[in-house]
Amino acid sequence: MSWLAIPGWATQPDIFSDILPENLDIEIINLNFDQESEFPEIKNKKHDGIICFSLGSLLALEAVQKNAAEKIVFISGFTHFPGFDKMTSRKRKMKINLMIKGLKRDAAKTLADFYSEAGLSIEPSTFNNVTNLIHGLELLRDCDMSHALKNTEAKIFTIHGKNDSIVPEELNRMQFNNETHFSLSGDHGIIQSKSEEIKKILSEII
Repeated sequence: MSWLAIPGWATQPDIFSDILPENLDIEIINLNFDQESEFPEIKNKKHDGIICFSLGSLLALEAVQKNAAEKIVFISGFTHFPGFDKMTSRKRKMKINLMIKGLKRDAAKTLADFYSEAGLSIEPSTFNNVTNLIHGLELLRDCDMSHALKNTEAKIFTIHGKNDSIVPEELNRMQFNNETHFSLSGDHGIIQSKSEEIKKILSEII
């Protein structure tokens, strides 16, 4: 099977290095947060499955529209980031707007604060494409995958941290008929802190 992997906001393709099963035919997208290249488009290319982390879940929408993936795996996905009620949506969008202002003022501090809250161990100084970082946050603020996923026949797998403060588990869990949910101890950065457990889950899914 051929797979596509889409990393999260301010992460590199190697965020997947410790979780992917061996000998997997996979194309990993680089969102170009660490180099002066434009934010990439998802090409119209057939893949049997999609694995996405964090912000990558929104970009998976484009991939789903362009090819009929049989399986989609969301790790700490942002599929319901704005929330289902007006108050939650307003608060979360305000936070994104503050992060955008913070990137323009002091990108390194804004990134460091995010990594700390998310439980990710990444070096902030490696991400210098503020234009792409802002574009990613704008997508996060304005997009919602939930309705599109209702129209897909793909099997959906969600893997989420019980203590995720970036995207609380109840916002991430879609509860569709074709969804299987895995709840792990940990925060938004389970892709690193729970890599062995996630790799085992992926081995069973793939």
